[in-house]
Amino acid sequence: MKILLLAALLLFPPPQGDEVEISVQSLKKSEVPDDFPFQVLDQGFAIFEITIENHSAQHWTLPADQVTAVDPKGKALERATVFEITPKVIKLYRGKTRGIFGEGYSGGRPTTRQWEQVPTVSPGAGPGIISVGRAEQLRALLEHFKIHPVEVAPGTTYQGFLYLKSKHTGRKLSGSIVKLDDRISVKVP
Repeated sequence: MKILLLAALLLFPPPQGDEVEISVQSLKKSEVPDDFPFQVLDQGFAIFEITIENHSAQHWTLPADQVTAVDPKGKALERATVFEITPKVIKLYRGKTRGIFGEGYSGGRPTTRQWEQVPTVSPGAGPGIISVGRAEQLRALLEHFKIHPVEVAPGTTYQGFLYLKSKHTGRKLSGSIVKLDDRISVKVP
């Protein structure tokens, strides 16, 4: 059995560093996708966008549960879960306060009229009432964008978000280091 494993490793070596291109960037509000709630960045969270391009002839596995980050000062950045982010962002849906979940408003500041057109509470609802399904919609959206354990096929590109607990975003996290596993580290520009 050991001989077969050794033979397999010799015949199919892991992709070399130059065959798999990995980039990481710390997102600011203007860089998040249009359907993503940019207010996540105002609630004590940072987002690192991880892009993996596999130019090799073999699959490359992203061990998403092993990905860690360190800020420019060497302090470990704690990962944030979808369940930690949702309650902090969903509070913006309450009562007559303008909501956050709309069609394509993440690229800039919407006008008051645009916000009033976004249905965030049920008709006739009192203060503190949230529309049915809003929290589930937000969690599903955050889950869709977050990094997942995945095999990146040859000739393909994978992108995902790493959510972190940090009051700093964008350029303030320039110089941070993201470790994808024990061998691969990427510096944030």
